[in-house]
Amino acid sequence: MTSWMMFLLIAPEVIDRTAAAVDRQVVTTSSIEEQIRIAAFLNNEPLDLSATNRRRTAERIIEQILIRREMEISHYTPPGEIDVDRMLESLRAQRSNFDADLKRYGLGMTALRRNLALQLSSMRFIDLRFRPGNTVTDAEVSCTSVTPGRRSG
Repeated sequence: MTSWMMFLLIAPEVIDRTAAAVDRQVVTTSSIEEQIRIAAFLNNEPLDLSATNRRRTAERIIEQILIRREMEISHYTPPGEIDVDRMLESLRAQRSNFDADLKRYGLGMTALRRNLALQLSSMRFIDLRFRPGNTVTDAEVSCTSVTPGRRSG
């Protein structure tokens, strides 16, 4: 039998599907399902794999991609492994059946650690980027306003 005939006998299998794309970054259906499982695990909620929840999760993943892109542009240094370890240990302390729960939600430690690291990075970046800094009063704004046609200076 020739090799092309053997190819016809082997049924193709879909490994993953593209659910969305942000520029050149692809969001796969498996990444959406993994995020759903992680969110349900972290919130100690039942697993919801409905189409509505998949769509909401895909939107959150897209938002996370955009935040990560902003972090890269800003040259933000992500938290270290020690910070992720602390977050993981805190989570372990809150759950008496941590390992069993991980298995029940169909999760592995690698996926959970990766997600915790991304969450921690995103939270700290957003806090750093958007925390209230110096406040400007209305009086200060009116003193520095520019009259159209004139340049301040």
